[in-house]
Amino acid sequence: MWISPLGLVPRVMFETPHGVYEQEGMSAQGTLLARAPLATPTVFTPIAALRGLTPPALTRNPIETTNHNNLDDSYIVGIRRHGEMTASVSFLPAHGSHDHLTGLQKAWHAGTRDLYQITFPDGTVWEFAAYVTNISPDAPTDDLLSAEVTFRPSGAHTWTPPEP
Repeated sequence: MWISPLGLVPRVMFETPHGVYEQEGMSAQGTLLARAPLATPTVFTPIAALRGLTPPALTRNPIETTNHNNLDDSYIVGIRRHGEMTASVSFLPAHGSHDHLTGLQKAWHAGTRDLYQITFPDGTVWEFAAYVTNISPDAPTDDLLSAEVTFRPSGAHTWTPPEP
């Protein structure tokens, strides 16, 4: 283990024909998702009972620029695209961050574009505006009441590195 200013960070050594390399890893435990209405974008409310999170994929469409004078194919990339984000939660229908008065249900019902903030365990913060497009509760017999929530980002994303 290597001890960084942020705590323990596991280091894995692996050998290749080109030399020995280190690989860092970080547990996702402690990742937070919070929401703020765009009208008050500095007041974030954490989404309660977050069990899993798949942040938006960041993509660009490749645009082929190959012409008859090229011996190899060539490309440029198009606009920045942001895929959907999904969150798995222990569904708490009456909790303020999930409910129909101030929570995710309200965001879905009203169709509001709100600001979302993902805070990773190392302190890195990813912010973007998004719409709640789907809330799929699951109520199995003798098991956890849960929901999958889908968010559709719209507009620019910002990344803030952790404070030193």
